[in-house]
Amino acid sequence: MEKYIYVAVFLLFIPIVFKILMALHIEHKFEKGAIWQIKCAYILGTILIAELLTQAVERIFSLF
Repeated sequence: MEKYIYVAVFLLFIPIVFKILMALHIEHKFEKGAIWQIKCAYILGTILIAELLTQAVERIFSLF
């Protein structure tokens, strides 16, 4: 049951984190024409941050 909750929370955080990263406009930090690097940074950043947030939620729930 815990794995289902983990996946559900992870999938919940993905669009939230992606919107936050899009609001930061990190594409301005890259060179012009570096489209695949920008997309890769958004995807990797979204996955990593969503994973960290999911682990934090899981640890908070394990306290109760």
